Amino acid sequence: MDTKISLITGVNGFLGRSVAKLCVNLGCRTFGVSRAKSNQTGLPIEYFSFDLSVAEQAEILASKIGSKGKISCLICCAGGIKELQASTRPYEAMLKTNFLSTVYSCESLVPHMRDDASVIIVGSAARYENRLGKISPYNCSKAAVCQYAKELQEKNPSIKVRLMEPGGIISTGAPQKNETHIDTIISDIQKIVED
Repeated sequence: MDTKISLITGVNGFLGRSVAKLCVNLGCRTFGVSRAKSNQTGLPIEYFSFDLSVAEQAEILASKIGSKGKISCLICCAGGIKELQASTRPYEAMLKTNFLSTVYSCESLVPHMRDDASVIIVGSAARYENRLGKISPYNCSKAAVCQYAKELQEKNPSIKVRLMEPGGIISTGAPQKNETHIDTIISDIQKIVED
């Protein structure tokens, strides 16, 4: 059987690093991409530094990956909320970080995937929240990500598009309301990668 190829966006982040560790442990040939200049995961992955919220950079990544074989699983972990605090244009920052990075990753990489491949898109339960104020740009961008996942599945019926919508991700203690433990997320992703 061929070795599965997994590609994780946002690999240097908390969730991305955890997913990369899972893929390495499952024996996948694992590629990771992040905006940082270097691989900060400490894992034996093939690392690329790109800003996937820029369409041209996502296309360059796809051309580099395309020569290495067909992707079995694309796991979109890029995004987050930290850019929100530093931005003077919060809606623009969140749409670039969360929405455009997902769209450009998928649009560029799906053509390089196996016919039976899976795309896992990490949205957020925050899209259901009605809170306004500082968190609203994040919620709006995650709502757009979730809508895009539906469109991606419709446009590409041969691949499996899985949308995950965790609450705030924690690594220790019992999850409180609106929180999801990292082990639960990794367990769900493992089932998809092994499928």
